[in-house]
Amino acid sequence: MNHESQPSDDTVEATKLTKDIINRQRERTALRDALTSPGPGNVHIYGPRGSGKTSVTHTVLDDLPNEIQTVYLTGMEHDTQYKVLERLAAELTGEELGSGYHTSDLQHQIEDHLYDTTAVVVLDEVDFLLENDGNDLLYYLSRIDADAQLTTVCISANHDNLAEVIDDRTYSSFHPQRITFDPYSVDQARRILPEHDIESLDPLSVSPQAFGYIASQTQNLRRGLHWLQYAADTVEDTLTQDEVKEIEHPARQLYWDVLLKDFSIHHHYLLEAIDQLSAETVGSIYTGDIYDRYEELCEISGKDPLSQRRLSDYLRHLELLDIIQ
Repeated sequence: MNHESQPSDDTVEATKLTKDIINRQRERTALRDALTSPGPGNVHIYGPRGSGKTSVTHTVLDDLPNEIQTVYLTGMEHDTQYKVLERLAAELTGEELGSGYHTSDLQHQIEDHLYDTTAVVVLDEVDFLLENDGNDLLYYLSRIDADAQLTTVCISANHDNLAEVIDDRTYSSFHPQRITFDPYSVDQARRILPEHDIESLDPLSVSPQAFGYIASQTQNLRRGLHWLQYAADTVEDTLTQDEVKEIEHPARQLYWDVLLKDFSIHHHYLLEAIDQLSAETVGSIYTGDIYDRYEELCEISGKDPLSQRRLSDYLRHLELLDIIQ
């Protein structure tokens, strides 16, 4: 498994869910109502990976009135309060502010712009922010002057109740409306997967048993679509259940690579170490063994290994991505 190679943009694009497939009309309506109702009502969207949260959110943002300015940020890339404020100020003002600003300067830029604009900011993958100083960020966003019309949407795949991961003061101020995305059932996934237009894959060339097997193994539609995309790239004839089983592992690795595309090479080495040990070990894998194998991979690649303390943060990242448990 070569985690240094990244999937092409075409592969990532081919696995995006579309409006017609998501089957989330109730959630879409609830989010649109929350974002268009008077007042700054904040929103917490929760659901497992591959349940349509991000796709529904983008669909709703695209359909909002033009006078509402929208900013979409992901905690994978913007995992600290400062990074979010810096990007939010740039997006709202349309000006790249550069680095070196104090947090209060960025806040003033944001607040000055919001007095003239109604805005929605989406913090996808908010779990990564909450590992750092996301609590302070949510408190600040919820305490902006009432005359500044800002609605914040937090999207989480790990925390169904923000009250358990942010302090009481912040939750009381932020007080979001929660919209829950239930996981797709096996039957729903089996029906949805054949409807998606995957490049170079004719759904008629896939046996019903193959679709059924993928749906039975994962109700994460993004992972299932990566699986089918990998099949389209590697299987020449009709895709059978046996062939789907045979490519399950490399297809899963492709999905992992896409999840980790914005992370460091050390995340990839760490996952490689876990993957190797999983193939060699029956039962649990211990962090000491993971670190030893990770160091070996770094040595082979000529990279300086990170400390065990830093690596524990990276293990947590893999857990938040639902790659490991």
